[in-house]
Amino acid sequence: MDSGQEKFKIISRGRIVEIPLDDIRYIESIDHNCVLHTENGLIETGASMTLKMLEAFLPTPRFIRCHNSFIVNLSHVESIGKAFTLKSGEEVLISRIAFSKWKESAYEFKGWSLDEGKRKKRAPKPPANANNS
Repeated sequence: MDSGQEKFKIISRGRIVEIPLDDIRYIESIDHNCVLHTENGLIETGASMTLKMLEAFLPTPRFIRCHNSFIVNLSHVESIGKAFTLKSGEEVLISRIAFSKWKESAYEFKGWSLDEGKRKKRAPKPPANANNS
């Protein structure tokens, strides 16, 4: 029975594994191995797959390369600061170079306004009567 979900096939420990794209939170490169962090645990690809290879097969802007060692699924992102905070509470690093490259499309994908993001980061205005002389 097909659930209609988009699936991603990879080789893990010599077997072909099919993973629903919605289940992938992020992918991390550790010691030349890719590790998929999913809703159901970790899946290692081994040295046969690089982040660059995986990136080529994943749909954008939903999946973005946000750091030399990470690809994140924007569907799982709760907030953006110095790192992505996922709904699971995990944090995924963001490089400044990557952030400037995809910032606008990431905000658009999430349905967030860049102006709203800027307002959230501003310091609060002092009360109107604070400098009345």
